Amino acid sequence: MLQNSPMSARIPLRPQISRKFPAVVLTLSLTLAAGIVHAQENPAPAPADRPGDVPAVQPQSEMQKWIAAIDAQWQEAFKKGVTDVYEAEMNKVKLQYLTSLEDGIKKTSSAGDLKGAVALRDEQKRFGGTQLFPEQDDTADSAAVKQIRAVIRAQLAKLNNDRATRAKGLHAKYDALLAQTQTQLTQGQRLDDALLVQTKRDEVKEAWLTGVPATSPPPVTVAQPKPFAPPSSTKPLKEQTQIVISSRSKTGTALGPAKKGQRLHIQYVDGLWITAGTKLVSPDNAPHQYAKVVVIGVAEGKEEVVMIVPSGTKARPFSDALKKDYEQVFLRINDDVKSDNSGEVTYKATIK
Repeated sequence: MLQNSPMSARIPLRPQISRKFPAVVLTLSLTLAAGIVHAQENPAPAPADRPGDVPAVQPQSEMQKWIAAIDAQWQEAFKKGVTDVYEAEMNKVKLQYLTSLEDGIKKTSSAGDLKGAVALRDEQKRFGGTQLFPEQDDTADSAAVKQIRAVIRAQLAKLNNDRATRAKGLHAKYDALLAQTQTQLTQGQRLDDALLVQTKRDEVKEAWLTGVPATSPPPVTVAQPKPFAPPSSTKPLKEQTQIVISSRSKTGTALGPAKKGQRLHIQYVDGLWITAGTKLVSPDNAPHQYAKVVVIGVAEGKEEVVMIVPSGTKARPFSDALKKDYEQVFLRINDDVKSDNSGEVTYKATIK
């Protein structure tokens, strides 16, 4: 090590210790020795290959790419369907508050109420600068200010409740998709990929539902279960018929009864619907599973998923054989939360 250092060129390999200054030379030798030992025990970090080099960024795995792509779509849906709607409504409430304060100033001034008019004007200035509604009134606040705030707080409560409903509805759909993917990866022993999905689920839940109150479940009434009551369609759909499917229908559209071995033929005709966010989508080119059409069969009074209609049926009609007898067959949107949906689609369908 010393042969390559600048110091080695100036220090002889066998230094001659002066008889006149033994203590000074001995101290210098011990200091150099200590420095050498320190350098050996604490080597300097290896320099970069070139000045300015930075560590290479590890490429994303296929699962990380998939998560990033699907998350971008759902984050955009959350922004349009939850955040943007909430902010637009909040701006309306703020404008209404300022308008109410202005009207109150005019009213109290006309009545000669100086104290009330000044209090309203001060609140107008405060809110104009902060844009914040106080959670509670101060004892010193005037009655006129408290009265206007009471009206606004009722609107804010409704606004926050609506936002929570939209956030929880969209989160339920997204989380169900991720949960299904996580289960499939776990069953396939792709545990690292499953952990990536679990991490994303936790991140989304924290980002979307933090501060959203959990609704208490409604009281459960124990009653004798009733068998599923299908609509009045009792004849099989033997002739090709156009079927309209509403995105908000809980039961869907009935096709009639079906026997084991009969084939179900389905073809998309037209129509769009909204099922996650604010974007109109086609079930024949669905960006996610909740925009697709599902075939539901009723056997012994119980519903079951028969199949999910694939994309591309307008160009190539879908056909598949039924595996059992069904008292009734339905087409409906593949979405459990239908309250935030809109639109309808049309399909051609037959059972032969």
